Amino acid sequence: MIAVCGPALAHLGGSRGDLLSLARDREGLRPVAELGWDASAQVTPQRRMVLTPEALFVLEPVSGPLLAPPLRVRRFDPRTGAETGREEGRGEEGEAAEHFCLERGAKQTIRALRCGIDAGSGRPLSWEGILPDLGQLRREPHCSGTPLFCGGAWWYPMRVEGLLRIGGRGDAFWRGDAGPPLALHGKAVVVGVRRGRSGLWEDGAWRRFPAGTPRLFPRYRAPLSGAAAPFAGGVVALVRRGGPLPVLDAPAPPPRLPPGRYAGLAALPSGLVAVADGDSPTLVPVVLTA
Repeated sequence: MIAVCGPALAHLGGSRGDLLSLARDREGLRPVAELGWDASAQVTPQRRMVLTPEALFVLEPVSGPLLAPPLRVRRFDPRTGAETGREEGRGEEGEAAEHFCLERGAKQTIRALRCGIDAGSGRPLSWEGILPDLGQLRREPHCSGTPLFCGGAWWYPMRVEGLLRIGGRGDAFWRGDAGPPLALHGKAVVVGVRRGRSGLWEDGAWRRFPAGTPRLFPRYRAPLSGAAAPFAGGVVALVRRGGPLPVLDAPAPPPRLPPGRYAGLAALPSGLVAVADGDSPTLVPVVLTA
């Protein structure tokens, strides 16, 4: 998982998924904290991050592995990585936009929970409600991911299931394997795989990447963030294993990454970078081909 603000980048990963690292532009990732995991259950709690010029916020459950109230927001200095404060609570009601969970509810409805962070106060946010069941949740009784509010609508990408839009131009659902969303040029961009082909939804309209583009990520292994980034006026998508990266609406030749295992992609002022995950995550510049 990555979060970006100007030239600063935060990454949460590592072998247990709890290693917090910071980087500034292309200076390299510095591990700054291990946020903790349940060694007896071999489980790392669900977490989300928000990075601002003044602070890095990490949202996590007070107890247990699932991101649900009661919630905790931990504040870190984005330059040194030192923890500077914590806020706990059920979550003030607001436009929580860092995490969602959907579960089957009564007939033709689903229960929705969104959790988030108030970046001004550093307090947790939460929202619960009922959404119409448009035929989603075919394989699993529940799912979770990273939501996006864009164009007057909430977008819920569901791994393996599809992409759900609530509001805006109307409630809609498109089947496929959806990754995390990105707001780009005022549109909701969600990379994914549909009928075996890699591509993206742009405000719900499916667009394929060029023929020969490999599957962007394995089933049930879509990244939580950093699946796509702006590039040369268009958009570029991350391919988990590296190699040529597919682009749309960009006149430049496709960029590429060395072979590896990548957790996220980001556009920094100095150019595109990717995070190679592992025991010691590293920052890898994306190569621009001539």
